Amino acid sequence: MKKKKVLIVDNSRLYVEFLSETLIKANYDICQAYNGMEALEKVVAERPDYIILDIIMPKIEGGRVCRYLKSNPDFRDIPIIILTGVAAESAAKVKGLGADAYIAKGAMDEIEVNLLNTLKILERPRKAPEAKKELIYGIEGVIPRDLVGELLLNKKHYETIFENMGEGVIEIDSDRKIIFVNPAALDIINQSEIEVIGKMITDIFDDRKGSDLKNILKKVSGARGLVNERITYQYGEKILQLNFSNIIEEGEFKGVFIIIQDITEKERLARDLKKYAQELEHKIIEIDRTQMELIKSEKLAATSKLVAGVAHEIKNPLNSISLTAANLEHITNSSKPLPEIKRFYQEHIELLKSDIERVKDLVENFMRFTRPSAIHLKLKDINEIVDSALKSIAPQAKQNKVRLISRYDKGLPKIMVEEDELYRCFINLFLNSLEAMEKGGKLTLETRGSTKEIAITVSDTGGGIPREIQDKIFDIFFSTKDGGKGLGLSQVYRTVEALGGEISVHSKVGKGTKFTIAIPKRRNREKAQHISS
Repeated sequence: MKKKKVLIVDNSRLYVEFLSETLIKANYDICQAYNGMEALEKVVAERPDYIILDIIMPKIEGGRVCRYLKSNPDFRDIPIIILTGVAAESAAKVKGLGADAYIAKGAMDEIEVNLLNTLKILERPRKAPEAKKELIYGIEGVIPRDLVGELLLNKKHYETIFENMGEGVIEIDSDRKIIFVNPAALDIINQSEIEVIGKMITDIFDDRKGSDLKNILKKVSGARGLVNERITYQYGEKILQLNFSNIIEEGEFKGVFIIIQDITEKERLARDLKKYAQELEHKIIEIDRTQMELIKSEKLAATSKLVAGVAHEIKNPLNSISLTAANLEHITNSSKPLPEIKRFYQEHIELLKSDIERVKDLVENFMRFTRPSAIHLKLKDINEIVDSALKSIAPQAKQNKVRLISRYDKGLPKIMVEEDELYRCFINLFLNSLEAMEKGGKLTLETRGSTKEIAITVSDTGGGIPREIQDKIFDIFFSTKDGGKGLGLSQVYRTVEALGGEISVHSKVGKGTKFTIAIPKRRNREKAQHISS
């Protein structure tokens, strides 16, 4: 009759040798293993008839080996005898491992008797299913072993933590074989625990191009101290982040923990965001190009308008000068008496002087507007500048029957401004309001401050500005007045803009107009390097 083969698994060589001698004497063939990983390999290679299994072992502890084998259809019928050194109070936990029989470690002669008796019972032909008796032979005489119980508790503790983690966890031994895998990792790699345990880690994650897996494992396993490494790995359609940490016990390399995170969605979002950013950048570039073209177009239109305005304003005095010159030429060639010619000359020379003065004044105003000069900022009181300008136009206001009303915020701080330009700005606003009130009225000036800015409002009760031209009133050479040059409000706009402020207008025909100037308390000097003088 062929001998029955027994696989003996225990990390203690003393027990392995003792059990081997006992079973050989009892006419059994034996094979041996000294850790859980080796036990699984021997089961596949040797196909034993019985397995004697210790609980506390390196790499894969006995309870998990038992569970793996009992869940595998190819090996679940092999009887497993758990050889345990736990105390009597832990017997219930041990019996829950699912083995066929349990023997407590104690005196060697007791182990021998209990083992042989157990094998005889397991060799009997199996009858119909009956209630299974879960006994631990020899438990009554076992001396409590606190250390073994503590090891079981600690191992179960960290396995419980790993099994409930959201990240995948794989533990490999020093030979790069998988000895532990948690449910999250199994879900990520879409395999069962029994399919994975005992496999080489490179069977799950091959060293494909760009992953550098073997080099990482070599680096981690060869380190003397604790190290951590990370790589991104394409696993099918998933993108995984693998974090490697070596396991060092008493200065010796024991294995590697691999923490796995599925970052597929995160990477997809990152790619989408990058794509969106690139598209947005292209759109911004297109907008910038369009804006630059628009600015060029607006500059060209503004330049054309400026040239047309200058030409129009200079045309009249030039025509007059031309006509006067022709008259002088005509009188010179005439035969009129000398006194009459002299009188004629005097009159036309005065006309020439007047026309030349008009051209000169126009050119100076134009150059003042278009050729900025360096400004000189000083800390000034806005109320003082406004009040000075208001007093300057007071005589003209009285002549036009316009009542002046002023309300000053006394708590305004001094701010950095160009006094002369700001003074001229207010003069232009006041004169504009006076001209709008030909039949008298009321001009109201008010200053007020906020946390960020100082506001100055100039209100009149004149005829108002039609809505359709309100956006044109600050354009150079735009004027609705006979003989108006269209430079006053343009200068106001440039001055306020140079100070980093804003000017707005609110007007109703027949009701009046209100200009509001807002000047920031803190302003950037670099934005106001130049201002028209």
